[in-house]
Amino acid sequence: MSLLLLAKWLIYLGAALLVGGVAARSWRPDGQPGMRPLALGAGLLLAGSAAQVLLTLHALGYLTLPDVPAYLQQTVPGRAVLTLLLGTALLLAGALARWPTWLCLAAAGTLLWGLGGLGHGATHGPSVRLLHAVHAGAMAVWLGGVLTLVSRPEERLPALARFGPVATVCVLVLGVTGVVASWEHAGGMPTTDSRYGRVLLLKLAFVGAVLVVAGLLRRSLARQRRVDAWLGLELALLSLILAVTASLSVTPTPAHG
Repeated sequence: MSLLLLAKWLIYLGAALLVGGVAARSWRPDGQPGMRPLALGAGLLLAGSAAQVLLTLHALGYLTLPDVPAYLQQTVPGRAVLTLLLGTALLLAGALARWPTWLCLAAAGTLLWGLGGLGHGATHGPSVRLLHAVHAGAMAVWLGGVLTLVSRPEERLPALARFGPVATVCVLVLGVTGVVASWEHAGGMPTTDSRYGRVLLLKLAFVGAVLVVAGLLRRSLARQRRVDAWLGLELALLSLILAVTASLSVTPTPAHG
């Protein structure tokens, strides 16, 4: 379970670097990030996807080489991995060649649709899978944006000012999709009766904390104060949320077992 959790964490972090990094290019005045962090994100997506496939096949007892293409082609999560990797390749190529915005959005949508089909999204209908994809996309753009601000301090204040509305939209999308997904998977309001409910409540606590920090950061920005400490704390809390989300994705839900 811990190795599978690590694989999911690598996938989510890779999505934040790639999807969030490409999105950051549209609002950062200096055109950052460069290709190196985007390529790192693509590498993490590839490594995490490969690890998830191999760990799943090992858990099911399918250990021969022909089992890999059969799993990828004949199962919902297997096809989701292929879709995820296709979107990864397209988005990386689009960033390298500076494709038009609509093409990059299509590539990012392909990546996120594949990501939405992993974990609990593989056992539900298209509407729930879409919910997971949109939720993951909002998280990737928010975390990826904060990562670019931490790693590239140049032009930070103008970039922060332009990132504010983007982060606000991400928070609203995360709130709506998170509430609907939580109700769907927990079978109602989350409680401490199940492990899934306990982990979900922990995630909600971290989300509340990061919203407070984000508010204090914007207040400091408005008063022209240094924001490095608040920005670092926001990144740390978002990283914890990412780890908890990875744990949720491999935890059985009360509603569906």
